[in-house]
Amino acid sequence: MIKYLEFEEKQSTKNLYLEAFPEDKDTLFVDYYYREKIKDNEIIVEEDEGKIITMIHLNPYIMKICNSEYNIDYIVAVATKTSYRKQGKMANLMKQTLIDMYDDERPFTFLLPANPNYYRGLGFSYISKYTNTEVSNKLKVKKLDIDELIKNGVSDNITNITIVKFMNSWLEKNSEVYCVRSLNYLDRLCKELKTEDGSIEVFLNEVDEVVGIKISWGTEKKEIREFMCDTKYGELKQTDKEYIMARIVNLDEFIQFIKLREDSKRAGETYKLRIKDDIIKDNEGTYLWHINRETSYLERLENEDTLDLPEYDIAEFTSWLFGHNVSYKADFCSDIKTLEKVFITEVV
Repeated sequence: MIKYLEFEEKQSTKNLYLEAFPEDKDTLFVDYYYREKIKDNEIIVEEDEGKIITMIHLNPYIMKICNSEYNIDYIVAVATKTSYRKQGKMANLMKQTLIDMYDDERPFTFLLPANPNYYRGLGFSYISKYTNTEVSNKLKVKKLDIDELIKNGVSDNITNITIVKFMNSWLEKNSEVYCVRSLNYLDRLCKELKTEDGSIEVFLNEVDEVVGIKISWGTEKKEIREFMCDTKYGELKQTDKEYIMARIVNLDEFIQFIKLREDSKRAGETYKLRIKDDIIKDNEGTYLWHINRETSYLERLENEDTLDLPEYDIAEFTSWLFGHNVSYKADFCSDIKTLEKVFITEVV
């Protein structure tokens, strides 16, 4: 039986979590996760004779997509008991999860893949790569005390409000798709960083204004999780290493963010195309794509000859419209302004 767990049932998934992710055993992270993250997440499971055999955790984030805010689920802790693997259990659970998201009008969902090929088969594709930042050596650096940030909301005269304000301002200028920062977001981030000897460093200019923030963690090997810096003092550089995968869930909800390029000579155009989606069948079909410089929408066409139409499966459509890959399938592709500068750095 597939079901969503009630809050009081969520702790019952901990044994499966530790079975699937033994590297987290005896770490502070698991205690943090089952103390903090389950407060507001959803866990969908399949049970066999009352025993949880497979699960998916859906961790909610408020995300900005262009100028609109959505509640978007981050898919994590995807796990199946060893004795039930290779039986299609997870595929069935993931399909139900995606269909439920479609019904909730979620434009997309995302994850950090352990096995990219598995998720490609479910319609996911990469939408971003790891980034590095190079900063001016003229900046002053302060390493903040995370315990003080949690307890008092301030460390070394840098307040949580200052940090959140800088983050959101930077993200608004440098990204079209990102998780919105808040005081609650920062508090939870600090608690998460403490589980892996993490740190928050702020960079100050000559008048002691915050112009950059670097977040790192790692007990054995330090990893930079996030690095934001004012473009006057630093440069964001994209690496070749793939990072986040995503999937368009509700196509009608997502397509409104795609429009014509400002330099396109076209205006108020319509294009025919076909979308394939083996899981969310309500996305699949032949469409007339109405698009201008402000927005776009899809009009479903019935009994249309599809022989010469450009066809996209949902994974390649996702990758293209998130600006991660270029499409040459039709003449109109070069006129489409896809999303740009996806900045998703969250771990769970």
